[in-house]
Amino acid sequence: MAPVKGGCYCGEIEFTIDDDAAFQGGGVLCHCATCQKLHTQNSYNLQTKTKALDVTKGKTTIFEDTKTDSGMTAHRHFCPTCGSHLYSIAGSAPDVLIVKVGSLENAKSIKPIASIYVESALEHSLLPKVGGIKRFEGMMKKEV
Repeated sequence: MAPVKGGCYCGEIEFTIDDDAAFQGGGVLCHCATCQKLHTQNSYNLQTKTKALDVTKGKTTIFEDTKTDSGMTAHRHFCPTCGSHLYSIAGSAPDVLIVKVGSLENAKSIKPIASIYVESALEHSLLPKVGGIKRFEGMMKKEV
């Protein structure tokens, strides 16, 4: 599979992700309080390796988020012009890249496999438990 292209809303930032296994695995909906604040409801994410990312155009602005469960800083990358949140790297797992599915050209092909932090989800935002979509408290602490 060829690398998948992604980018921000205004086109200032473009990148590719080269990790076949990540795209076969599926996406995760996060309902934590941080994602609700940043995205107004939840965040749809794809986990891959940091080394799979190649920024081909532009330079992101980085917000250093210190309000994390691990207590370690997460680096959230945004477009400095349109504000699109593109991806994050957690201080607790610097080799893991969390890509915002909506920033990818193949977003419609990525199927959800789980919802996390369901205990803080807005009720109307939870997907039904069908098709193998699992629900977890916290960061996959306990399946519910």
